[in-house]
Amino acid sequence: MRAVQRSVGLPDAEPFLRAFRLASNGRASEIVRASRMYQQALWISDADPNQAWIMLVGAIEAASQPRGKVSKLQTSEVLALLPSEVTNELRDLPDGTVDGLARQLAYLVKSKRRFLDFFDHFPPPPPSNRPALHLQVDWSEIRVHLGKVYNYRSRALHEGTPFPFPMYFERPISSESGTMLPERPIGLGAKRMRRSR
Repeated sequence: MRAVQRSVGLPDAEPFLRAFRLASNGRASEIVRASRMYQQALWISDADPNQAWIMLVGAIEAASQPRGKVSKLQTSEVLALLPSEVTNELRDLPDGTVDGLARQLAYLVKSKRRFLDFFDHFPPPPPSNRPALHLQVDWSEIRVHLGKVYNYRSRALHEGTPFPFPMYFERPISSESGTMLPERPIGLGAKRMRRSR
């Protein structure tokens, strides 16, 4: 993550600091917690990128807390937020059984829904400096990609399964337009490189 290095002018922070001064105690606390997690993630990104990813997702979860409770989820929404392995198991069950299971599982996906809703309210723009087209993420599908990142975080946090190797091994690419990160894995070589390390 060395490519995140950049110069930042403190005057640019003035409007954010003015807004922070007007925040309620609860909201200010969440902003500070999210900021600290983001800061720590950047500090450890080279030494422990897997932990950095966990903290980056956690920072968004902390920032999304003040946005309020998630409304009651319909069965289709719960199924869309569950990992594909779970929804595949539920596919052949009777509708009534699926509805009942969805109600029971809704609490598991509310935090993911809040995470994704945060990006709906504050959509990230595509990087200003992007690699070749075949290495770019389809930005129109960014919610799907963010959902996968959230699932990876959950597995890393609760099961000890590390993030996919390409998410923390890919090196910046140098080109005429500058240094950039590939947004997608480059071929199947990354898996073989993981075994050999």
